Amino acid sequence: MGIGPEHLTGAYAGWMANEGRLQRGDGVLDMGAQELFCAAKPESVNEFVLRFGGEPYPDAELMRIADRGLAGDAMVRAGFRYTSVDIKPYPFGLQLDLNRDPLPAEHHGRYQLVTNHGTSEHVLNQWNVFEAMHDAAAEGALMYHSVPFCGEHEHGIIQYTPKFFWSLCEANGYELVYPLCIAIADGARPLPPDFLKSLDVLPLERVDALAVPSAWLVVVLRKTKM
Repeated sequence: MGIGPEHLTGAYAGWMANEGRLQRGDGVLDMGAQELFCAAKPESVNEFVLRFGGEPYPDAELMRIADRGLAGDAMVRAGFRYTSVDIKPYPFGLQLDLNRDPLPAEHHGRYQLVTNHGTSEHVLNQWNVFEAMHDAAAEGALMYHSVPFCGEHEHGIIQYTPKFFWSLCEANGYELVYPLCIAIADGARPLPPDFLKSLDVLPLERVDALAVPSAWLVVVLRKTKM
């Protein structure tokens, strides 16, 4: 679970800020205590913080936070009311088991941005995790999803399709704010050897045809009503 420069400066400090959809002082809720994966571009963290009027990190601290530091640290520094939901106790965190626990009522409708950066695919109870996001979002809030689409054979327990999110929009009256984007990694991933041992793949010589690229869906929805 992590947030990279493409999220910090491309989405949050980019089009969301430019369109007035995300402002300093807004409530932000991460599903999962997110880490920053910005070691290759640490300056993106300060670009994000500065965009919302925060104090940039000094050089001595910047790499520490950019290389798998908690995203909540940068969010608070940028001026957001920040909370994360996680099964483990973390700073800025609300400790919940998303397979079982509902979002507490005091967190309903409090957040202008609710994010799912690779958390929901690890939760078997999909109804509960998406209901928690819905409940947390204020009217007009954005819900940002970055989730596996294909090729992530050993990552999580769920992979998603565009139809899943189209159906989610239809059922809840959400607006699809940002076109469904599929981010494709280089190369194809074969099925894991341990997985193949448990399968009968016929004809066996065609098993290589099951290798597919690793790809993630990026979806941004807007809650239009409480």
